[in-house]
Amino acid sequence: MRPSEVVNLSRKTIHLNAKIFYVSVLPDGRRLKTDDSLREIPLVGVALAALKMRPEGFPRYRDNSSTFSATANKTLDGAEIDAVIAPALAAKAAETSCRIGAPFTTCRYR
Repeated sequence: MRPSEVVNLSRKTIHLNAKIFYVSVLPDGRRLKTDDSLREIPLVGVALAALKMRPEGFPRYRDNSSTFSATANKTLDGAEIDAVIAPALAAKAAETSCRIGAPFTTCRYR
């Protein structure tokens, strides 16, 4: 999802009561970037956990994706993030025939 789509999620577009949790990307008072931008996206993993914690979306950043991007980049800029990302990358690599550091194009899911 584009940052502008993430910050404009709301209770209307976050579907946590469905059989398969998902979000809808809708115009909702704004213009979508392309016709293909109108879509439904299933929620899994960290995205699902985040939206369960914030079922109303991120009103502080609504229509302000540049502030969201700056905050996200500041949060991700630092050595402490390695403690979070490294185990996730190792787990994802274990699901594939990929070694950490191997070119992505050589990786295949099992």
